[in-house]
Parts: sequence; C-alpha cells; structure tokens
Amino acid sequence: MSTVSERRCAATALAAVSLIRGYNCVMMKIGLAYASPLPFATLRFCLGALCLIPVVVKVAVSPTPARHQLRPVLLLGLMLAIYFGCTLTALRLRCVVF
Repeated sequence: MSTVSERRCAATALAAVSLIRGYNCVMMKIGLAYASPLPFATLRFCLGALCLIPVVVKVAVSPTPARHQLRPVLLLGLMLAIYFGCTLTALRLRCVVF
C-alpha cells in the first residue's frame, strides 16, 4: 500500500511532466523563430544530455552501453535525430499546426 505522501509525490510528478510536455510544442515554435531546425534539435539533445549527467552520477550507473547493446542504442539515436529533425522542419515550414 502506498502512503499519502507517496501519492502526493506521484501526483506532483505527473502534473510537472504534463506541464513540461504541454509547453513543449510552444517552446519549439518559439525556438524555431531564432534557429534552423537541425541546429535547434542538436541543442535540445545536448541540453537534455547535460541535464541527465547528475542523474547518472547519482545513480552510479555506467553511461556506456554493453557491447551487445551498442547497435540498438545507435539505431535509437539515429531514429530520434531523424524524427526530431523532421518534426522541427515541419514546424519551421508551418506544415504542422498545434
């Protein structure tokens, strides 16, 4: 059974994630007014990676994937880069309306 404080913490985390995801498209449109899509996507990924460094250090998990995990990790990175590049290009060309 979860305690009241655990439920409150979970509800707060859910609200925070909802707000962050909700403002994501708004921030992408604002950011694209100042940068082209691919450099903007690169900057987002780099800032996200920098934010995760303290988490990796605190959890003390090796950030290097095992040898058998290398190909899926690289494929996932390529797929995410293509996805965000296409999404940001579509936003820049005003093909997508949110």
